[in-house]
Amino acid sequence: MANIKKIGIITMHRVQNNGSALQAYALQKKINELGYHSEIIDYVFPNSMHKKNDTFLIKYAKQARHELGDAILGFPARIRKQRFYQFYKNYYRLSDKIYPSKEELDDNPPHYDLLITGSDQVWGPMNIGHDTTFMLSFCKDDNIPRISYAASFATDRIPEKFRSIYSTYLSKYKFISVRESSGVQVIHDLIHRDATVACDPSLLLDRVAWSEIAAQSKINIKKPYILAYILSYAYNPYPEINHLIQKMQEQLGLHVIYLDGQLSDYGKRNSTVVKCAGPCEFVKLFMDAKFVITTSFHGTAFALNFSVPLYSVIKNSDSSDSRMFSLLKLVGAENRAITIDTNNLKVEQMDYMMVNKNIKSLREESISYLHDSIKTLL
Repeated sequence: MANIKKIGIITMHRVQNNGSALQAYALQKKINELGYHSEIIDYVFPNSMHKKNDTFLIKYAKQARHELGDAILGFPARIRKQRFYQFYKNYYRLSDKIYPSKEELDDNPPHYDLLITGSDQVWGPMNIGHDTTFMLSFCKDDNIPRISYAASFATDRIPEKFRSIYSTYLSKYKFISVRESSGVQVIHDLIHRDATVACDPSLLLDRVAWSEIAAQSKINIKKPYILAYILSYAYNPYPEINHLIQKMQEQLGLHVIYLDGQLSDYGKRNSTVVKCAGPCEFVKLFMDAKFVITTSFHGTAFALNFSVPLYSVIKNSDSSDSRMFSLLKLVGAENRAITIDTNNLKVEQMDYMMVNKNIKSLREESISYLHDSIKTLL
């Protein structure tokens, strides 16, 4: 341990998504708590390589529409962005240099004694495309050891056009852990090796540790509420999700907080839309919720970590994206996954005694994997 200089972490830390920002923070915090010095490699993702090739007029129209909507609502997007940058400043230890493109990182890579690919959908072909940065392709020295921690493919199938490049770079890792059980099979199919399932970094920290982040929240809801955190990038849950939220509200009789809600959520009975939440506000909202309904992986993870009753809404049981169901199954709460077409939703509370025991066990196993793999290589 005394010989360690620096560990470099590559992950999706700058995506303005609360789950992404918080998982990056949690992984770095845990590595540092284990006695190591780490930096998050400040790679800007997404960048021009990942953005659609819209014409100037289309880009201008989208930007103008976004800014007009933000102004009408009181500039929540601007406030949210400021809260993200303040979180980065306060809680990340970043590399000295920022890398705005894959080319700049490839041409002038930082040096570390160990490289770790962190969590989130860092190996998801739908997200990264041909960008192999999160597979550590920028490191040209094969003697630098490489580890992955809870990397996610967000699918159980790698398209044929990507298989060769995935195999090339993933073969260089000394230890591989994935976030979903489906990823174990993907790794075996690609490079014929075994992988370990590790918990999302957000679960490496317990409620006490997250309370320090929640204490910095600029939002504090006094009344009891249902938290509805509905994302639509994996699939479109509308309009069916509105029916499920309404059924929950009818049965529980609580106020509804729509976190990052849609314009159509404004003006709904006994509800509030929160569109300005940064990472600290996100943690606080989940910690204080009485019930959660979500289509988000990290929404599911934080509700579980804080022992909040929840329903995770998946597209269907045959979806190739098994992220939420895999997590729920790991902790013994798979009955909290419901499909978007559920008709007779009955809101039931959860007995968290078994779930908390399973989370604690998963946390301990994951920390052991992280510590043992680093210690073996350094």
